[in-house]
Amino acid sequence: MSDNIDHGLRIAYLIGRMRKNELTNAERAELDAWVARSEDNRQLYWELMQQHNIDQLTNQLKQFDEHAAARRFLRKTRRPLIIAALRYVSGVVAVLLIVCMYLYRNELANIISPAEMLQTAALKGQHKILHLEDGSTIWLSPGSTLKYPERFYGGKREVALSGEAFFEVTRDVAHPFIVHAGSIRTYVLGAGFNIQSYPEMTQATVTLLTGKVLVNSELQQEAAVELTPKQRAVFDRSSVTLRKENYPNAAELLDRRSGIYTYNGTPVTDIITDMQREYNMPIYVEGRLDNCTFYGKKTPDDDVVTFLRKVCISINATLRTDGKAVIITGNGCQADNHKKIPLPGRENDQ
Repeated sequence: MSDNIDHGLRIAYLIGRMRKNELTNAERAELDAWVARSEDNRQLYWELMQQHNIDQLTNQLKQFDEHAAARRFLRKTRRPLIIAALRYVSGVVAVLLIVCMYLYRNELANIISPAEMLQTAALKGQHKILHLEDGSTIWLSPGSTLKYPERFYGGKREVALSGEAFFEVTRDVAHPFIVHAGSIRTYVLGAGFNIQSYPEMTQATVTLLTGKVLVNSELQQEAAVELTPKQRAVFDRSSVTLRKENYPNAAELLDRRSGIYTYNGTPVTDIITDMQREYNMPIYVEGRLDNCTFYGKKTPDDDVVTFLRKVCISINATLRTDGKAVIITGNGCQADNHKKIPLPGRENDQ
């Protein structure tokens, strides 16, 4: 985008000097070469040299604050060339907007008239579905927030996630979809994938179901991994490392959109965190749950306390309730703890 803006500014600068009869021979040759490059350029040049066109656009621009638009443009680009343009171009905002909006109107539209930034949050105990204006769909998990523009402008579609969400992104090769999630960025053309990046977690993950994505770290942009289906990227916040690994159970993440959790040797501490978010209930741990893992499934029809009791039985822990709170007491587990306990009515699921 910056090269496009620089080019548009350069043409605006040259045309401004042309209108003031201040072009050097070299600048005249540069402008002539641009004019001769295409019929569109010739038409635009002719229009810009007509004073009544400049006057007409200037009147149209009076409906908004021209100086504010120029200031937004300056803050966005910060190019030395702009300063030169401001010195030489008569009616700089009008000329600049005509040239750049004609050539690069998508890029500049969001600078002159920024799209409103929206924010949607799924509180603990909630799931939400968002449909973006490009046709993409996002399923927000409990305790998650998504920031996104009212409309996408320019060459990219960018959103910011805190928490967990499943994305079904509409394919658009010309406009990559970028998700900023804490310390990681995910670049997408069109794909189905899950991102989990809660601020309090030591790891952030991107798991791919369909399509192809590129993931890198905001802290180490050169360390990028490309994912294919049934793979995931894991970013460790403590060591600031990014790795790729196979994840054959990726399809199970689809169920999380509707509150179905499947666990295959999952740390019990992670399960407790899931249940805290899903049901917005306090769950406390007394003692230790080191090395404790669990195999099983939790559906919305299963009572959460009954489910947690089954988890506790599998790791020789105890559970008691105190009002709305659940208290789990454990002594840790051996490293090879893999006992499978079926949920009620699911004895044949193992």
